[in-house]
Amino acid sequence: MKALLLQFAGPTRLHHLGRLTRLQAEWHVAEPRWPQFRDQLEAIRPDFVLLDLSRQPTHGIDVAQYLQKTYAEIPLYIINPTPAAAKKVGDRLPLVPIVTLDSLLERYRA
Repeated sequence: MKALLLQFAGPTRLHHLGRLTRLQAEWHVAEPRWPQFRDQLEAIRPDFVLLDLSRQPTHGIDVAQYLQKTYAEIPLYIINPTPAAAKKVGDRLPLVPIVTLDSLLERYRA
């Protein structure tokens, strides 16, 4: 299984990767910047994408909409949205789940 974490660099990303290594997955990491994340997505074709929306302001909603439209076959999960981002996800992307790391680990437990 291959997975892509889209999150800006920082201590939170290191914490997430530490927890996510519990999954038997080949993890790839990119910042949600154009066109780098798209190039990496094309190169690895992950089984799912995890998008962190904890930074404000964020264009992450635009990234999520692009992923849902262009790569609908790849499951997308949102983690750590700000309150404003969570509202936008609910309004614009009602089929994209907002998850916790624990619920994601449970979903993909080997």
